[in-house]
Amino acid sequence: MSKTFLLVLGTRPEAIKLAPVHSALCRRFGSDNVKLLATGQHPDLARLALQDFDIAIDLCLEAPSAGGLSARSAWMLDRLGGLMDDAVHSHVVVQGDTSTAFMGALAAFNARIPVVHVEAGLRTYDLAAPFPEEANRRLIAPLADICFAPTERAAENLRSERIPAQRIEVVGNTVVDAIEQLRPRFEGAWPAAAPGVRRIAVTLHRREAWGAPLQALCEGLAGLCRRRSDVDLVLPVHPNPMVGDIVRTAFAGVPNAELVEPLGFVAMQSLLSTSTLLVTDSGGLQEEAPSHGVPVLVTREVTERVEAVEAGTARLVGLDATRLVAAAEDLLDNEAARRAMVRDGNPFGDGHAAERIAARLATDRAEAA
Repeated sequence: MSKTFLLVLGTRPEAIKLAPVHSALCRRFGSDNVKLLATGQHPDLARLALQDFDIAIDLCLEAPSAGGLSARSAWMLDRLGGLMDDAVHSHVVVQGDTSTAFMGALAAFNARIPVVHVEAGLRTYDLAAPFPEEANRRLIAPLADICFAPTERAAENLRSERIPAQRIEVVGNTVVDAIEQLRPRFEGAWPAAAPGVRRIAVTLHRREAWGAPLQALCEGLAGLCRRRSDVDLVLPVHPNPMVGDIVRTAFAGVPNAELVEPLGFVAMQSLLSTSTLLVTDSGGLQEEAPSHGVPVLVTREVTERVEAVEAGTARLVGLDATRLVAAAEDLLDNEAARRAMVRDGNPFGDGHAAERIAARLATDRAEAA
């Protein structure tokens, strides 16, 4: 019996970005040789995302909902370590920079199973931003046998950290694959804004913003909505109560601000396609919005998606509510400024990253045989 590829995920972004990899591996090696394991880090959001791709989870752990980062990470490492078997798995594939990704990589490394890191090499070189993701991705890189970098900049980061060149391959970002795969389903999945109304899509959830910064950002956007009847705001509320409680309080009684439950991938892409601009602290959405020609205001002090800033599709506004609102109003009222942030294509990929990943893994398997 052939060994299987084990894909490990725990969060919504991981599910979205590994879905094209799962599909590409299934096409090349057969579905019996590809298994999907969910740690339960964000179980409902991960399942919701995978539904759009018609992918089922093969095994789901029940991660504890309580406890801090250390306790939950230790729990995941223990459970994942018990499932890693080099007689069964040829490679363990992790994505990005979550606790799931790091614990999955470490468990595979301890079991002497080759580690594959999808979306390797993103860096801010500030361990506090984003926290704990910056540490996670920097710790995964030296454990990985293959680092699939989304861009040349990411690859250069890895080379500067003395990751051997033969372990690095630039393939593009798999989220662009996901968008192109499902694009025919976007139209009509989210209702268009009313005539004459400009829509602002918003997602906020990063730890760096919890507390007073998040409250100020939400109150600033709520004030903008109250002043302007020509705006509607749609905000999918993250399930973490540290986020949800602040968001719901800030937007209470604001008629043109719609707070909704977390959206599946198709619905979120459809929402983006109907929006004038996006306000977000999400890394994934910074990569997705350019595929829809939507300018992004990034509510973070630094971003590892520097390519979007350099391409002009994203603008850093930090955690300053005044700066955020001023930038949003500029893009709402100044069509030239908005169009200046729209580019042909997506700076993060061409929609063929997963095919390149599957091809490299086929070569890796053949060489190991």
